[in-house]
Amino acid sequence: MSRFELKILFAVVFAAMIPGGAAMLLVNELAEESFQLGLNDRVREAVEETSKLYREVIAARVAAYKAFARELSESAELGRRAVAGREGISQYLHARMRAVEGVESVTLVHAHGKNIVVGAGRAFPDEAWHVRDIPNLEDEPLSVKAEALRGLGVTGLRIRAALERRYERRLEESGVFDAVYKEVAGQRSAFARSFALAFAGVLAIPVVVALGLGWLLARNVTKRVRAVIRGTGRVALGDLAFEIPIAGRDEVAELTRAFNAMVRDIREQREQIGYLERISAWQGVARRLAHEIKNPLTPIQLAIQEAARKYAGDDAKYRQLLDTSLEIVTEEVASLRKLVDEFSAFAKLPAVKAEETDLVAFLRDFVRDYGGIDDRVSVDLKVGVDSARVRLDRMLFRRVLDNLVKNAREAIVESGKGGNVTVEVLRRDEVVRLTVTDDGPGFTAQVRARLFEPYYTSKREGTGLGLAIVKKTILEHDGKIFAESGPEGGARFVIELRASS
Repeated sequence: MSRFELKILFAVVFAAMIPGGAAMLLVNELAEESFQLGLNDRVREAVEETSKLYREVIAARVAAYKAFARELSESAELGRRAVAGREGISQYLHARMRAVEGVESVTLVHAHGKNIVVGAGRAFPDEAWHVRDIPNLEDEPLSVKAEALRGLGVTGLRIRAALERRYERRLEESGVFDAVYKEVAGQRSAFARSFALAFAGVLAIPVVVALGLGWLLARNVTKRVRAVIRGTGRVALGDLAFEIPIAGRDEVAELTRAFNAMVRDIREQREQIGYLERISAWQGVARRLAHEIKNPLTPIQLAIQEAARKYAGDDAKYRQLLDTSLEIVTEEVASLRKLVDEFSAFAKLPAVKAEETDLVAFLRDFVRDYGGIDDRVSVDLKVGVDSARVRLDRMLFRRVLDNLVKNAREAIVESGKGGNVTVEVLRRDEVVRLTVTDDGPGFTAQVRARLFEPYYTSKREGTGLGLAIVKKTILEHDGKIFAESGPEGGARFVIELRASS
């Protein structure tokens, strides 16, 4: 059985002992009755044992705090956390203190008076708790053993912890009762024996039940905690696709849910960083290609034009060949110039200069301007909120929408029928969700998987740079974009941006 399970068992059994308070009321009533019948040696012994028990409880709590302080002073993990400075030390101490009931603060004593004090974040009312320095109950702190801490100038460790005053009060009450007994001592009664047995039986029942329930609870909790520990190890080894199954609705389930969310965030951030790095590399390639292609275009065009212009012969077939060649070269040069322009635009994408904007008003202006471009395709706006303020670069974001709506319109037109493009904006908590949906032919899973790759296109014409530019722009807006099939076929692009207010 692990130490964590033992701690849970101890906590459950301790909680089960709380009914002992009610039993002590019975003690007072029976003690009064015993006084009327005459006190006896067994009652005296019970009183003495009670005083001893409370002294031992207080001593045990103090010993536990001493052991905790000694463990911290010798902790290799605390030494390793010292490498991260005060923040690493504070995080580790705070986590450890939250696991030990009654600890108020830990002080790392610095040789030059720059002590590090970490509080547990608990409140200990004066009327219920007695706060004192642990472990030595003196001014001298424990010497730390970790070399990393001593290297930071930390020479000792002291903790402050709270003891429940009710133990001290009960100890005082037992002493008073013992003094009263000694004044009238001498009487014995068989009733005391039966009372002791009844009290032991009443106390044993909740303890046994608590042990059984505590064992079941400890096994359930530690099993899920071990799953989190194993998941942490998997992630540390680089397995960012791993997620822990969530069971229950308690704090451990919340911890598991938070762990999975953290892993997803790390995975998404790594994917985004990798994508932006690849885009930057492709921009360099585009810059070089544009330079290499652009230079020979003008000489090629001038050469064919000069050849056609200077031919003065009367060979009709050769003249026709020259004219045809001139026409072909001119068209191809124009196509190459267009390609060069697209490469250059991709290589020189401007940096995002975001400013706070009402996305709803921005989309209304965009749809109004775009609505009459093609009679075969309508562009509609659906608004789920009155206002959605986000930070965006208006010029670059308009290019994003131009690209998405243009692609949707072309897909609908190529299908040979009219159709509709719907732009919709919603807000969910702190996320503003923008979708562009069309009722065209849609795309296959294989195409969807490569949509945002530079130079990939499923069109007969095009460079495959449009959606790559779109994704780069959205990522630089600290947003997300993904593609999916529409609810009734067609394609849908989803953009998620963080709301600014």
